[in-house]
Amino acid sequence: MAEERRNFVVLGCLATAMTLTAGFLLWIEPARQGWTASPRVLQSAAQAPVVRVLIDYAPVDVRFDPEQYELVLFPDGQRDWRPNGPLVRALVVGSDAADLPEAQARTLLAVIGSLRELHGLPMDGVSLTPQLASSLDPQSVSVADLLMRKGLLARQ
Repeated sequence: MAEERRNFVVLGCLATAMTLTAGFLLWIEPARQGWTASPRVLQSAAQAPVVRVLIDYAPVDVRFDPEQYELVLFPDGQRDWRPNGPLVRALVVGSDAADLPEAQARTLLAVIGSLRELHGLPMDGVSLTPQLASSLDPQSVSVADLLMRKGLLARQ
């Protein structure tokens, strides 16, 4: 009987140690950034449907007026959101990097996904401004390529 009790205690200690270790690892794990963890930037405009998103690009050396845009996406992934009707004019602010920063690309895709989910943005509702569509700046080309790869933008 002593051997069975010892085995029971060993298994109990093992299960407890594994549970505590898993809890500790989950506690120290950094918060994931991604689609499910993105804040709902569109809750303030939940009642208004969005029918079109027009995306523009501002190179790093060009000054812009943020009041002209409902959404401004900065290179670090931060955004300035001011809902104002069914047309969302989005500005992607350039950086010194060769390609579009990953945080900015993730934010752009998350916002478009939220607009589709919460506001019924149609499949053909995303377009580029003529300036962005004809730009040869590497980051603006990266914006267009990203949207085309994800099926959010038709080839032009």
